[in-house]
Amino acid sequence: MLNSIKNILFSTKLTAILLFVFALAIGTATFIESHYGTTASKALVFNTKWFEMILLLLTINLIGNIFKYQLYRWEKAATFLFHVAFIVIIIGAGITRYISFEGSMLIREGEMSNTIVSSDNYLQFKVDDQKMQYTFDKKLYLNPLYNSKFSYNLNFEGNEISVSYKDFIPNAIDTVVEAKNGKTIIEIVTVGQMGRISRYIESGQTKYFGNFPVSFNDNTMPEAIKINETDSGLTILSPYEI
Repeated sequence: MLNSIKNILFSTKLTAILLFVFALAIGTATFIESHYGTTASKALVFNTKWFEMILLLLTINLIGNIFKYQLYRWEKAATFLFHVAFIVIIIGAGITRYISFEGSMLIREGEMSNTIVSSDNYLQFKVDDQKMQYTFDKKLYLNPLYNSKFSYNLNFEGNEISVSYKDFIPNAIDTVVEAKNGKTIIEIVTVGQMGRISRYIESGQTKYFGNFPVSFNDNTMPEAIKINETDSGLTILSPYEI
């Protein structure tokens, strides 16, 4: 039984099959990435269990072939180097996959930074009643091609809460649509690390821009930058220099 398994795992036929499937998967992932983005290729190929299994079987197969056919002998040096190079590449990819992470770091000229923004996307929410807090964090590879549905149920202080996947809207942005008898809203445009950012404040609300609260027709917070609507237009009263 054990010899049969070894013969299958270390056979050259399995090597050929695995290399063919590997090349086919890489080609498919490249096509998906060019049409639907990097996240889609990760979700459907690169970060899947079946792709990891192909790489694991290929590594075992190549290591077994080295000893089965005594590729470490000098006359087979070229074949030996090919096998070792492939094994090293796969092991390096595994280390990158499970230990390292991808992200972007903004470093202005003449400055230093120790903050990196992860390229991974997460669904995060908190349930808080001022006494206890529950935090949920789930990595997602949302993309316009395919997203597997998911749901999560929890009981918080006797209250049943359910969160489930509904739909994915690519390149979604906050915007305001004019409606009859709608609410008065102002748009404030600021510049952030990712460029232009639009924020909307409804009349009677206060929102934070970083550490600065900005209010619109709301005078309840003394430290806020107050924007008020008058008959002659908008007025701004700020406790900070602007």
